[in-house]
Amino acid sequence: MTLTALELAIYIIIWSFFYLLLVRVIAERSAQAWINRFDKDINPEGADLLVHLLKPALDEIFTDNEQLLKDFKKSFFATVSTQVREAKAVASALNPVPDMIKNVADENPVLGLILSHLDLPNIAGAAKKAAETSKNTAETSSIITDWGLK
Repeated sequence: MTLTALELAIYIIIWSFFYLLLVRVIAERSAQAWINRFDKDINPEGADLLVHLLKPALDEIFTDNEQLLKDFKKSFFATVSTQVREAKAVASALNPVPDMIKNVADENPVLGLILSHLDLPNIAGAAKKAAETSKNTAETSSIITDWGLK
C-alpha cells in the first residue's frame, strides 16, 4: 500500500487535530478531575483519602528529618564546643588578667572583689599610652636638639 501526498497530508491534519484534542481538552479535564477529587472544599472525603494515602510517606519524611536534625545538632554543638574551648584558651593566654583575678579572689575574697570591679585592661592601656607619649616626647626633643632649635 502506497500513500499519495494528498492522503499523507490528510493523515497529518487528522493526527494534529486528534493530538490537540488529546492535549488540550482531555488532559485538562483529567487534571481538573484529579484536583476536584482531592480538593478539601469540593470533596472532603477525597482530601481525607489523600491524607490517608500519603500518611506513611509523610511519617517517614518527618522521622528522617527529625533524625537528621538530631544528628546535625549533635555534630554542630560538638564542633562549636571544641572551638569555644580553643578560643577561651587563646583568650586566656592573650589576657591572663581574669585568671589572675580568680586566683587572687580564691586567696583573698575582698581583694578579688575590688579587682573584679576595676577596669584593668584600660588601666594597662593607659599606662602603655603614657609610656608611648613620653617616648615620643623624648624623640621630639632629640629632633629639636639635632636641628639646633633649643
